[in-house]
Amino acid sequence: MGAGFPEPVIQYKLDVPGYGNARIDLAYIGEKIAIEYEGEGHFFDAAAARRALERTEALQRAGWRVIRVTDADLRRPWNLFESIRRALAECGALQ
Repeated sequence: MGAGFPEPVIQYKLDVPGYGNARIDLAYIGEKIAIEYEGEGHFFDAAAARRALERTEALQRAGWRVIRVTDADLRRPWNLFESIRRALAECGALQ
């Protein structure tokens, strides 16, 4: 992932109670941290946006911390890096 973080699992598949099968873009499984990319389609397609929100809510109910990422975050990643660092530190994954 860069920025000194442990490597996440890519395209992690799991069964989420009350939702069903989900695939997380980047996952820290033991820490239950999901990093989800929201592409432009999520902003122009109401059905895709609704599915993404439903998946996020289901993951959160199942105890996952979800970090949502957009193109703007990738162009200036410092806030994203801080969100990931904070999430990993809060669950003891960073020394």
